[in-house]
Amino acid sequence: MNPSKLDTILVIIPVLNEEATIVQVIQSLQSIGLYQIRVVDNGSRDRSAAVAFKAGAEVLHEPIPGYGRACWRGLQAMPDAIPWCVRLSVVHRYDKNPLLVKIWIEQLDDQVRKWLSSSNGLQIDRTQNCVAISSIFDWFGQDWQAQYAIDGQFTGSVKERSILNFISNYVNPEDKEYLEQGNYKLNYLNYDWSLNRQ
Repeated sequence: MNPSKLDTILVIIPVLNEEATIVQVIQSLQSIGLYQIRVVDNGSRDRSAAVAFKAGAEVLHEPIPGYGRACWRGLQAMPDAIPWCVRLSVVHRYDKNPLLVKIWIEQLDDQVRKWLSSSNGLQIDRTQNCVAISSIFDWFGQDWQAQYAIDGQFTGSVKERSILNFISNYVNPEDKEYLEQGNYKLNYLNYDWSLNRQ
């Protein structure tokens, strides 16, 4: 499993009175290389937050009850990472089955590749020297800067070069080379909100 891929994942674990199990889950995740762990205490009356912190997790508190609310709190002030919100009640021992994490990462990569191969994610028009990418990249472009910032390749601002560098990992070699040389105009596609219903 590629350790650099694991570095890009932030595991968010909402907890409510999970003192007896949270440490084992944190250690299980750490044993396979998942170190960005954010535990969101959702009103525990036990020592869930304290033992999670001692085990190496970042701990946040969400006083309003509910799994969704706790996940939402965990998504606030996100570092440069892919969030993975898990239910403690169904978490497997990842150190005993790291294949689950590997499969999950492969599925994420596959979905990114499919989306970028569609006209909704990326359009390259060499005849017009134009590259168009989803507006999502414009809205959340800073999320790629920490890991993908690059000078001397691609085009546009630091944010745009970072985005294009990320995208170049999911296209064929010819498109990657074209994106890297940077001799094109970059545009953003109008977002198709109907995609959210698919």
